[in-house]
Amino acid sequence: MSAAADIALVRRFFERWAVSFEETCAAFEETFADDCLWDQKPMAVTTGPDEALRFLRRTRAVMGLERIEVELLSIAAASGGVVHTQRVDRLYGHSGALLAQAPVAGVLHLRDGRITQWKEYFDTGLFVADTVRQGLRRLAGGLRR
Repeated sequence: MSAAADIALVRRFFERWAVSFEETCAAFEETFADDCLWDQKPMAVTTGPDEALRFLRRTRAVMGLERIEVELLSIAAASGGVVHTQRVDRLYGHSGALLAQAPVAGVLHLRDGRITQWKEYFDTGLFVADTVRQGLRRLAGGLRR
């Protein structure tokens, strides 16, 4: 694939997350290679779409995750099917409330229209702190009613 096609594939992959949890799962199933390594430093490492989907479903069960809006700050393709991204992920719950947001840097390796490897880096301390802060805001809002 060309660099432009690689970038388009990655953009579409992220755009699908904003639709719904089901569409997020479909994006993973349709875009991950069977042996895709997804390494989320320092949280989880999965291999293949089935393990990735189990991770997503656990996240949904724990956080009430419904969808993820991805703001791509920068995206660039390197030779050999490598795409670099800098983004902000915003996680939303069933009610539409913001659960958390985090800046993320990632490198995706593509082959034959599939993601074969994806390494992401983000500050888990910042993510956890924001998750707690958003939860407290929702709780305070509920108490005011």
